[in-house]
Amino acid sequence: MNMLSLVILAGGKGTRLKKISKGVPKPLVKINGKPFIENIINHYSKYNFNKIYILSGYKSYLFKKYNNKIFNSIKTELIQEKTPLGTGGALFSLKSKIKNDFILVNGDTFFNFDMNILLRNIDNKNIAHIALVKNLNYKANQKLNGLALNKNNEIFLKKNAKLMNGGAIYMKKAFLKNLKKKNLSLESDILPKFITKGLVGGTCFDDFFIDIGTPDNFFRAEKKLNKV
Repeated sequence: MNMLSLVILAGGKGTRLKKISKGVPKPLVKINGKPFIENIINHYSKYNFNKIYILSGYKSYLFKKYNNKIFNSIKTELIQEKTPLGTGGALFSLKSKIKNDFILVNGDTFFNFDMNILLRNIDNKNIAHIALVKNLNYKANQKLNGLALNKNNEIFLKKNAKLMNGGAIYMKKAFLKNLKKKNLSLESDILPKFITKGLVGGTCFDDFFIDIGTPDNFFRAEKKLNKV
């Protein structure tokens, strides 16, 4: 773990949460009095990352208080996106920053899985390895949904399959070579191509998972997060 960085994608507007968020970026919406992103940082800072990068987009100035902060001896760095480039384009800014492999997590999901188990399952031939969760109540989520695992724990796309991206992905530094500074979706434009080539592994976890993208899930998070 010594050579891994943590990267948090924190660019979500939270359109479906606008009555709750009142214009605040989704990762900064308060749940039980605390910005949601702090649940994420506190969870992952238990592991020995060498740095935490926060990639912000919408109203990025609101994330400034998280720049050059220390969480459990890990320093944060805020990278502000000047123009919207999608989840794929946003990673382009890491090319000149990151020197090692990294864990990428979504700023609007919380997944209480064991990172060490994920890392033990990584096959070096793969360019990425996704923490998967069973899709029980996310019918509207079409991004990296319909996933399945073969006997070698490689992900393949299968209509009506029950697994989905849990919002946490191990990525090799080499992954960044495939990115361009333009509007791209990591989930729709980039990762499916690597999955089709058999270069993405996965591990399924049964731990608590929440995506706060809808009002129903936001209120569910309020009830569940303080028990995790």
